[in-house]
Amino acid sequence: MDPHSPSPAQGEIELADAMHALRSATFAVELEGPQSVYLEAQRYSTSTMARGDHLKEEVRRIRALACLERHRLEAIDAFDAGNIAGGAPLESLPGYEVWQAFQLLMMATKDHPDQVERDSSAAFRPRGEPVRSAYRRFYAAVEALPHSDSVHQHARILYQTGLRSTEFQVPPDGGRTPNELVLRDILNGQANARTAFIAAASAELARPFHSS
Repeated sequence: MDPHSPSPAQGEIELADAMHALRSATFAVELEGPQSVYLEAQRYSTSTMARGDHLKEEVRRIRALACLERHRLEAIDAFDAGNIAGGAPLESLPGYEVWQAFQLLMMATKDHPDQVERDSSAAFRPRGEPVRSAYRRFYAAVEALPHSDSVHQHARILYQTGLRSTEFQVPPDGGRTPNELVLRDILNGQANARTAFIAAASAELARPFHSS
């Protein structure tokens, strides 16, 4: 799934097809049994689905951030070319403002991580005033752009990314970000589940076959 592909939806379609095939294969194991093999197959399937979901979310996040970066660069180009009516400053351009407001939202979240909370649907919400103020500014910047603008397609992901900015922040010791640690746990879980499934399937296949 290339986030910079000219046809970004194709990768998601292929991933959805692969996940559907995996669910079908897991169901076949459940029907054929035995239970010991099915339980390991189910664990392997679940861990692989988690990896697919994480990949899909990560690619969408990268696309959304790339959209903001395009707005920033286009605003700078227009400003440098002198195509701004009335000599307005760069910061007043909608494309630049939406990028700048997003940076401020991430900074507010990093400075006040206790002012972000998760609701019952696991979505992140601003709670304290500094984060709420930055959130409102970014929301206003998005709404100032035409609704045909691609930034509206990415708005929900951008809101959540801004409020989750601490998950993508590199620790002071230069270690892995919290988001990278989540992926590491997913990959380790998938590898362990794969090993257990192969062991269970191999043990079943090694048993003598008795026809009825």
